[in-house]
Amino acid sequence: MRRAAEAVLAACAALVAMAGLGLIFYIADKKFGLKSPWVTAAAAVIGAGFILLIVAITARLGGLLYPSMGLPHSFLASRRSNPARLRRAVEKLASDPRWPHFAPLIRRWNIFNAHHVEQWDRRYRELLADPRRRHRAADILEGRFPSNDQIDYDDDETMLVTCEHLQPVERALKSSSISCVPVRDKKNLAAFVDLDARLLIARYRLPDCVVRYEEEVDPRGPTVDALCCTLCNSRILGSYGPRFPAA
Repeated sequence: MRRAAEAVLAACAALVAMAGLGLIFYIADKKFGLKSPWVTAAAAVIGAGFILLIVAITARLGGLLYPSMGLPHSFLASRRSNPARLRRAVEKLASDPRWPHFAPLIRRWNIFNAHHVEQWDRRYRELLADPRRRHRAADILEGRFPSNDQIDYDDDETMLVTCEHLQPVERALKSSSISCVPVRDKKNLAAFVDLDARLLIARYRLPDCVVRYEEEVDPRGPTVDALCCTLCNSRILGSYGPRFPAA
């Protein structure tokens, strides 16, 4: 997704730069004529300034869309071309007195962009200030970022989000301590296991409205099984991991 956004931004910037440069020379030719070398030189200088402005705007826009895009994105290539530069940037961020509690995670993940750490710290403090959820604040320090819905779902053993036709499978997942995440308006559930949908339908005698279908988790990898209730439009999505249920 980020690469596609970068390509679109670069293409738009190139088109704007070419159109602007052409317009500058067109105006210079119409107003003063390009026979004078001074006029040509002035138009070239203005055109170069315009291109630099477009580059700066593109880099800034990229940084707003994706914190690791834009000019700081060059650090990503430093892993190969200049690892010492990356280490210095990571160490500088890890030594920041504002968040010593994130120093191990910054070093482990080679984080150099303060924007990421600011988001982590904001979420960390939100959880610390929440009496019902502060016990999960330590997850942030370990690089896990559960939402409030996720925490509430994990803490309440009786909470179910799927429809009544899929709930036998959801109960089995929860009772097996399998990591699950409520998604899409809490009607669906993502389970971090490789579901055997046919076996689940047979084992729990699910009604005819529950069907198996294949879900694409990664375009580069194989599809995985998922269960869908065609009556309620509720789903349990599988993923890569151990097979469930075990044969």
